[in-house]
Amino acid sequence: MKKPIIVKIGGSTLGSHDTTLEDLVALQKESKALVVVHGGGKVISDWLERWGI
Repeated sequence: MKKPIIVKIGGSTLGSHDTTLEDLVALQKESKALVVVHGGGKVISDWLERWGI
């Protein structure tokens, strides 16, 4: 099983010059396994760091 790519996005990430959504579409078209986390702030960042992601 392929390890998924975890992408954490939030309001501060998505700006007028941001390409995150286009990048996610491109990765999906390449059949990459994606997990998108919206929001969560510091709590999610702490868990990702704890898991070494």
